[in-house]
Amino acid sequence: MAGTMGFICYFCRVITKVDLKSMASILSQKNKTAWAYIGCAVVVLLATALRSLFAGKADIGNDECFSLYYAIGSFSDYAAALSTNDNPPLWEFILHFWVKAFGISALSIRILSVTFSSLAVVPIWLTGERFVGRHAGLVASLLYSFSTFSIFLAHDGRVYSLLCLLSAWSLYLFLVAFNDTEQKYGVWIGLTIVNVLIMYSHYMAFWVIVVEALVILIAPGALKRLWKPALAHIAALVVCYLPMWPVLYCRLLDSGIHGTWISKSKSISALYFMFCHLTNAPVPAVLFLGLAFGALVVTLVNIIRKRYTWSNTTVLTLAWVVPLLVSFAVSFFLGMFLNRYFYFILPAYLLALTAYSRTLSGNKVWLRYTLDIAMILLMVVSCQPDSTKLRHAGWKGDVSATAQRLLELEQETTCNIVIAPDWLDKQLVYYFDAAHSAFVCEGRFEEPVFEPYLTSRGYIYYSHLRLPDRPVVHIVRSASYPVDEWISMLEDNGYTLFSTENFLQQEIITFKRTEIEHQPTEW
Repeated sequence: MAGTMGFICYFCRVITKVDLKSMASILSQKNKTAWAYIGCAVVVLLATALRSLFAGKADIGNDECFSLYYAIGSFSDYAAALSTNDNPPLWEFILHFWVKAFGISALSIRILSVTFSSLAVVPIWLTGERFVGRHAGLVASLLYSFSTFSIFLAHDGRVYSLLCLLSAWSLYLFLVAFNDTEQKYGVWIGLTIVNVLIMYSHYMAFWVIVVEALVILIAPGALKRLWKPALAHIAALVVCYLPMWPVLYCRLLDSGIHGTWISKSKSISALYFMFCHLTNAPVPAVLFLGLAFGALVVTLVNIIRKRYTWSNTTVLTLAWVVPLLVSFAVSFFLGMFLNRYFYFILPAYLLALTAYSRTLSGNKVWLRYTLDIAMILLMVVSCQPDSTKLRHAGWKGDVSATAQRLLELEQETTCNIVIAPDWLDKQLVYYFDAAHSAFVCEGRFEEPVFEPYLTSRGYIYYSHLRLPDRPVVHIVRSASYPVDEWISMLEDNGYTLFSTENFLQQEIITFKRTEIEHQPTEW
């Protein structure tokens, strides 16, 4: 009896220990998961706060006006203009419904960009924690949150913040599919949906799909393992993009024959400045590149010693190196190396940096923490959340003040106003009244889009070079846009420079005709 009771007591103690350990493990895992969710949510809120601070401060920019103008119009109007537009229609489609609900103020349309930009923290966090290492998601998402470039584009009512969010999700889903031994087709379906949206967002983002295909082709054993879902994925993308293939062909043909509005690269400085944009300032850019170079040296040593194995770090590296370096090489022959066009590589670049810090630190935890903290501090110190002070991708000038001054000048019945360049018309008309009614109602889907409205008020487009019929001519120009042809014509016909009024990135130059009669010169 005593033996039986002793056995029962022993059995109970063993079972109790097992249960307690199991429960402790479960509770610990749940706590880790809960803290991960909380941490991710906190970083999302931080990113939102940084991007919201000055979102409505700058006047609306030319490209924002372009998107807004077409978003206000009908889908048929925008479809007709697709062949000449720089981007596919997804952003304008979303913006169409957004402005119907929230209006067309600068702050309203930027809140949409701020939302997309802040939500990109989630896939960056997930990718880092799952495929790079412990705390990598936290580090990468903090680097992203304090990115001045990201904040600037969150203050731009254009497609770029949406594109960054989609590229971050595409990277995460691709790594899930790439590392999944069970081949769950739900992940491939999600990846297909995200990549279709990417294709309908920006032509340059095709690089995301190219790199993913490249990884499957060159990674050891990947093609044999993934060729079926990958082939189905590519086929679905081709079919879903059928309406846009003719448009893409026309855009590529036009760019190849006539070039683009972007200047060709002339030196390696363009690449250097791209890295400065990606990581806020020259000092972080150089130090981060040094980190990448150090990781490259370690990798080369491992290859020589035959210790190298394909890893997720390789995928992250290809995701930013291939689009950036190949496009940079091409940009010497075709202008395309514009910083905001490559914003979609930012999540991969920042995640790769966290991976490089782990490559260099090896098993030295203290070194890994030191590198991570140093990277975060560099981004925090160099971050400028007020994007009106440092513009990375085109200046948004003081257009509202310029427009108000032009309204005053319009009262002079003896003046003509020349707009230089022609595309400045959208910004000016947007600010001609507080309700933006002229912008909404008077525009036509023509080139230039507001010409009928403005010419009736005495405005002349810069491209319509002709002798004005009034004694006073005001030339309103954007930044330092060259107006030499107009100045030469005016001076040859008796006009003299009277005054110059400067605004932020805008200028009004006034010429007056002298009283002595001049024989008009043919122009």
